Amino acid sequence: MKHGNHNQVAMNMEEMKDEPAVHVMHTMGLKRRLVVCLVLTVPVLVLSQAIQTWFHYTITLPYQPFSLLGLAAVIYVYGGWPFLTGLVQELRKPSME
Repeated sequence: MKHGNHNQVAMNMEEMKDEPAVHVMHTMGLKRRLVVCLVLTVPVLVLSQAIQTWFHYTITLPYQPFSLLGLAAVIYVYGGWPFLTGLVQELRKPSME
């Protein structure tokens, strides 16, 4: 029975020392994305026709539907970027048979 290379195990242990810092940085990045998306969601809700109907007010801007589409697209892409890149990585892997 052949065992793995002990030097490789030692290198993996060294790499794991920095792992908590990487997780903290990743979590902070996700929190930043969440806050930015929440801030960008406020104008989307305020300009939304459904919200305006529910709360009986009217705000109209030139090209309002396109503005809402643009803001929503920014929220979707910026907020979902880590998940979208993960999706692409998973789809590129060969299927397990």
